[in-house]
Amino acid sequence: MRKFDFLSQRYVGYTISAVLFVLTIVLYFTPAYTLKYGVDFKGGTELHFKFSKPVSDDKIRQVLKDECGMGSSVVQSTYTGDAETAETVILKGESREKIIKTEFLANEAYKDKVSGKEVKSLKEMREKFDAGLAKIDKDLKIEDTLRETSVGPAVGSELRTQAIFAVMMALIGILLYVTYSFEFKFALPAIIALFHDVIVVLGVIMLVGIEFDMAQLAVLLTVVGYSINDTIIVCDRIRENYKIMRKSSYYDMVNESLGQVFSRTVITVLTTLLPLISIFFFGGEVLGGFAITMIAGMIVGCYSSLFVVAPMIVLWKTYEEKVVA
Repeated sequence: MRKFDFLSQRYVGYTISAVLFVLTIVLYFTPAYTLKYGVDFKGGTELHFKFSKPVSDDKIRQVLKDECGMGSSVVQSTYTGDAETAETVILKGESREKIIKTEFLANEAYKDKVSGKEVKSLKEMREKFDAGLAKIDKDLKIEDTLRETSVGPAVGSELRTQAIFAVMMALIGILLYVTYSFEFKFALPAIIALFHDVIVVLGVIMLVGIEFDMAQLAVLLTVVGYSINDTIIVCDRIRENYKIMRKSSYYDMVNESLGQVFSRTVITVLTTLLPLISIFFFGGEVLGGFAITMIAGMIVGCYSSLFVVAPMIVLWKTYEEKVVA
């Protein structure tokens, strides 16, 4: 791959990045695709129930709507059992375990002073839910409660702010580190590429309709880590070759550097993608969103290191030479 002219494709890379960035902005302002916050960031209650027998998501959703007055609840089938259980979920669309995400349920019912809405109690919801299950099937009941998580609206808003702060602090820390270890002309393209990666991954989240929760925030930070790792490998090779390839033009030297690290970068990403693809196909619906986002992040991070960071470094160097001249 050393003879391939990576930098000749820089305008193709710029175009792809610009199109993806614009599409993400369009998706954000499109109500059907805008970023959907999970319970962690908007407030609400997440329940993980294990039922006495397999049941479809639609039946659970109907009980929540008709008996509990919760028409906007999200119901997802999941499983933590054997292969036979997995087959029932995948082929028949039924399972004994359900994850239910709904509006905030308090220990005691009360009227919210800000919104004026009645906040239902979790106990009352459970009673109505149990009664609704008995109506559709007398043998169907909740066998075990595996998890109950409630986050108030105010706490959810605060967590959103903290999440944005966490991502920004990570990017600033990376900027300072790359500036200290290399030069500012390496650090700025690296940070621009990281912003690019985060924006594109958010676009994938919105396009697929995945809820943005703490797990997705962890994915974003992981993608940032993988991407900067690839970028540092590229920058380090450029710095080494700059010392030993004085007779070559900066353009040719960077191209040679990209050829030298290409196989290592791609192999690293491919070995990471293999378990992620397995998780996507066999990990169930809950882990599916995590796998999709990680797969997109790995691919985008690899692409940006080769076709966003390196061309911008060359562009900066060309500008420096023109100024000096």
